[in-house]
Amino acid sequence: SKIPGSKGGKVGEEAFASWLASLAKELEKDEIDFEPARQKELYRHLASDADVGITGEDFGNLFKRRFTCCSKVTVTDGLSVAKSKTVTKVDVGDELEAQGEDETDGVNGMVRVQVKLLSGKDIGKIGWASIKGNQGTKFLQVDSPFNKCIAQAENSIKASEKAGNELLKTIRGKTSELPAAAAGPLKEARAELLKITQQLAGEVSKISAFKQKVSLARATFAKKEEAEKRAHLDRKDKLAVDEALADCRAKFQAMEEAMTKLKDAGAPMKALKDAELEAFATPMTVLQDSEGLMAAALACAKELRVVAKEQQGKVINQPRGPWAEAKKELMSFIAKADGAEKGAPLLVKGTRDLCTKLAKQRRVAVRDALRADAQARGVTPEAMFEELAKGNHRIAAEAFAAHLASLSGLEMKEQHASLVCEDIQQGGITRRIFVSLFQRYFKVMKEIAVTDTFELTNSKTLRKADANEVVQMLEGPKTDEKMGLLRIKGRLLKDGLEGWISVSGNKGTPFMSETEKPYYTCGKDIDLQTDFEVEEVSVVRQAKAGEIFELVEGPRKAEAKPALRGKFKALKDGAQGFLTLKDSTGEYAEVGNFQACIQIVAITDDLDPKKGKVIRKVAIGEVFEILEGPVDAGDTGLQRVRAKAMKDGKEGWITPKGNAGSIYTKEVQKYYKVTKAAPLDKAMTGTDQVRMLEEGEVVEMVVATKEAKSDVVQRVKVRALGDSTEGWFTLKADLAHRPCVPYFRCVKEVPLREAKDGTASEVRNAVKGEILELAAGPEEGPEGAVWAQLRAEKDGAIGWASIRQAKEVPGFQVLTTSADGR
Repeated sequence: SKIPGSKGGKVGEEAFASWLASLAKELEKDEIDFEPARQKELYRHLASDADVGITGEDFGNLFKRRFTCCSKVTVTDGLSVAKSKTVTKVDVGDELEAQGEDETDGVNGMVRVQVKLLSGKDIGKIGWASIKGNQGTKFLQVDSPFNKCIAQAENSIKASEKAGNELLKTIRGKTSELPAAAAGPLKEARAELLKITQQLAGEVSKISAFKQKVSLARATFAKKEEAEKRAHLDRKDKLAVDEALADCRAKFQAMEEAMTKLKDAGAPMKALKDAELEAFATPMTVLQDSEGLMAAALACAKELRVVAKEQQGKVINQPRGPWAEAKKELMSFIAKADGAEKGAPLLVKGTRDLCTKLAKQRRVAVRDALRADAQARGVTPEAMFEELAKGNHRIAAEAFAAHLASLSGLEMKEQHASLVCEDIQQGGITRRIFVSLFQRYFKVMKEIAVTDTFELTNSKTLRKADANEVVQMLEGPKTDEKMGLLRIKGRLLKDGLEGWISVSGNKGTPFMSETEKPYYTCGKDIDLQTDFEVEEVSVVRQAKAGEIFELVEGPRKAEAKPALRGKFKALKDGAQGFLTLKDSTGEYAEVGNFQACIQIVAITDDLDPKKGKVIRKVAIGEVFEILEGPVDAGDTGLQRVRAKAMKDGKEGWITPKGNAGSIYTKEVQKYYKVTKAAPLDKAMTGTDQVRMLEEGEVVEMVVATKEAKSDVVQRVKVRALGDSTEGWFTLKADLAHRPCVPYFRCVKEVPLREAKDGTASEVRNAVKGEILELAAGPEEGPEGAVWAQLRAEKDGAIGWASIRQAKEVPGFQVLTTSADGR
């Protein structure tokens, strides 16, 4: 009657819904803030007559709780079991009605309630009963139509199952009592009993199956009941979750759309076969679009991860329900962002690989067209580079593509030309890379004639090319129709001779095979010399360890003057071995200005012996190096020298000769000073080293010098890739100079930088094992380090790196021609 809108002691549906909504707000109880549909269901459940409304009696029934006894329990006259007396005992199935709220027995902790018996032997009696024992035994369960139905069904099933099994047992017993008979009534009786047994067993099985269904229904109903209890709360949580995840879901959708666009962008090109791919006009547009879409997809993935991780910290921790599902959804978003960050670059890589494939297919045609143009116009590759580079260090991609478009006989789409340029070298083409497009080299497989003209029948033999000689192709290949020979005009690197040579015979027999352009690198600093001759040549410049050179001429044999060698002892540590004082490449040690003490004499710290203090006495036989003098020692009449004792490095002033004629020191000729780092060898032949002697070290001659056997050396003329300096040097067996290719293997992580400066911005790090092509250099950079611009084979990244630096382990290893590194 106190509910607003009630009439005549009855509450209608609208009034009930309005009151229920206000009650939820007043009490701040979300669990009773039901949506309209549930409010309507509650009204119809409470009202005994929905058309009339909820009466006072209906409303009172809402607060009544009824129980069914599920385990025998005693009803007592008080709350405390220990202090009360038994009123009655309740059997399983008896119904009871609660008379108040649950209370706890303070002695044993059992939850008890005052009840009134509604069925059984003592209907109407009131007392206290335990709902649940302190060991977990359940005595009373809340009454409900469903529970009653299930209980009745389970009792019926139990009784039916028991009756069926007992009957089966009886029939089987009777069957076993019948004697076996081949024919007659006993046989028929047995057959009939067996038939009944089978039918009855089938019925018992059906009962068991129904029993399982009832058990499953109970469990399903319990879950559904729990879900129904939480449904209105889940609805509110779902609204909160939807609001919390709205931004995440929007960013996820944006990422999915970006990934779809990225897939769609490259799909048409990826579906093309070889001939179709060559006809495809806009591969670079597809690649550029794909790279832009990849950037967008990666940005979306990054944003999604940031927002999802932020929301993870705000998710309410619940074992089930919308918030539990939200937690899973956020984890899914993060996983999908990870997938996009891995998948997007792979999609672009597929497109880029197709572009690279197309560029390499067209590169052969570009090379042939450039050679034909150079021959037709009579220009060298170097002159063509200057023409296209227009004074710059690189040919721009636009200028290269425009030149290709101008070449007659070369049909190439504009974007194909740009792809070829990017494939040749990203960021523009350097001189070395451009010139290499024109160059082809062959190695002679067996001795063959070099002639002065193309036609072999009317030619003159200039000389025979030896096996393994390298030939640079200048013209061709073209076929001598009369002889059926494939021939080229070439320059033999051994001596620079130019002439015509057959690549293969008229039956296909190969005389030469195509080979890599020869390069050399030096493992330590060397002098680039002006001439082929070994003796008395000038130095062009000193080449730094790590530089790379292209072979211009050679290797050619040269006879060097015999080296002057002797056995020496290093004063530094007493090490003994054989040292070259002088050879065809220069001097390594010279006789020093040394004296030995023949009478004990003092070494002082001042020129004037009267003013100076004695540093120490120099013993007979001690050797010292003259650093300065002789110098007049004031009015003493003495001449003194400033010297350094070899024994301990003490420096001071010594008197070689007294003013009375006494001689204290004498000059010695067996001590030499190392002028250039040189090996101290174990044997006269110089095969194994004792150690390297450093510049400035002093050695004592142990065995007099003599000339070694004259040596024949191999000399090469090279051009430095860094600055194009040309010069000669001698190939040595200690691998200071060795063949190589202009590729490097990274042996430790090293940054690639935008400029040859350790402070320049990083492009990215080159990782261990990665292969990089030389793009420019090597050349000397800050602090004497050797720098090179390198292009990574795996992704085309280009940057400068220090390939050799003083006192540091090199980060890169140049590949030799025999290495399988590419």
